[in-house]
Amino acid sequence: MENLVLKYLESSAIKYKDKIAFISGDHTITFSMTRNKSLSVSNEIINKIGFTKNKPILIYLPKSIEAIVSMLGAVYSGNFYTPTSTNFPSKKIESLVTNLNPSLIITNSSYQDNLINIGISKDKIICYDLINFVQDTTLLKNNMKQLIDTDLIYTYFTSGSTGIPKGVTISHKNVVNFIEAACRIMPIDQNTIFGNQSALHFDITTQDLYTTLKQGSTMVIIPEQLFAFPKKLIEYIDNQKINFIFWVPSAYINVCLFKALDGIELKELKSIMFAGEVMPVKYYNQWKKHLPNLSFVANAYGPTETTVDCTYYIVDREFDDNEEFPLGYPIENTGILLFDKDNKLVTKPNIQGELCVLGTSLSPGYWNNRVKTDEVFVQNPLHNNYDEKMYRTGDLAIYNNEGLL
Repeated sequence: MENLVLKYLESSAIKYKDKIAFISGDHTITFSMTRNKSLSVSNEIINKIGFTKNKPILIYLPKSIEAIVSMLGAVYSGNFYTPTSTNFPSKKIESLVTNLNPSLIITNSSYQDNLINIGISKDKIICYDLINFVQDTTLLKNNMKQLIDTDLIYTYFTSGSTGIPKGVTISHKNVVNFIEAACRIMPIDQNTIFGNQSALHFDITTQDLYTTLKQGSTMVIIPEQLFAFPKKLIEYIDNQKINFIFWVPSAYINVCLFKALDGIELKELKSIMFAGEVMPVKYYNQWKKHLPNLSFVANAYGPTETTVDCTYYIVDREFDDNEEFPLGYPIENTGILLFDKDNKLVTKPNIQGELCVLGTSLSPGYWNNRVKTDEVFVQNPLHNNYDEKMYRTGDLAIYNNEGLL
């Protein structure tokens, strides 16, 4: 249990039993209820397919507490989840189902027909709203003893530069390493209230979700439609007393373009992070003017293959609008290497090289795609003494004169 992500919920369900863990609109759920409902979902999965390990469970639900409980239920059952969106066109869902070949799909009665209409057998569907949430789940403890830290907990599909979806597999070991590091780097505790922006099928949500479970925080699922109405979005953040946001830069930028911060001070918002794209400093500076109690800012970088983020930079000085944030330093148990076009290691400042990543947070590879896995998860070229996989990101970087990426 010590090296499994489930340890976070097991602990918080006792320590923070009746504390609100997740908020979605008018719906809330406590830590103990999150655990109990997740175990009930797990029981449904095991009743359908028996106790299995590392089988794909597709989550076809709107972004919601129900979707989060279903994801955790998949993990409790020994299997892994792949979230998707009910807003995706049927062709995209068909493609995802073909690539993933899920053992089960968790949805609800409202969306079941969408799956049946694309040829999914009703036997492969669990409707969340029909689950018996008062069933006895005590026997599941024995199942958990069979889980190990290299078992998968999720697979996210990314298209990257090719446009062809690749299922990035991530294990307990990967996420535990990242979450332990994140909670040492960031000011997250039981008083933290996250304002979650990313879709459940984007891995930024992994940080919000599992740090909430570890630290006894609260995660507010911000209604997706609010991001189309920046003024209402800012009002919502203020009303919910959200004090930590980790968004993609485009979400921050959109708020600035619509001047939604004008005349407002977000006094509760103390920590902000950005990743996934380049965050222009000029938009960060606009946000900063409206955050009088801002005390933590971080720029993070990392492909999905490196479990959310592999580098971070804590913004500890003023930046002019025309400057750029560095990528910073690798997180714990992560190695960053730059290789030039001749595959020689870059060690000097201002020499461009491909950014490559090694370490505990590295994905085991792509789901059912050995060819692509072997193409980018390669042996560290600095030695051939033992097997040490390295991920070639395809991104170019330099070290600056201060030694920062």
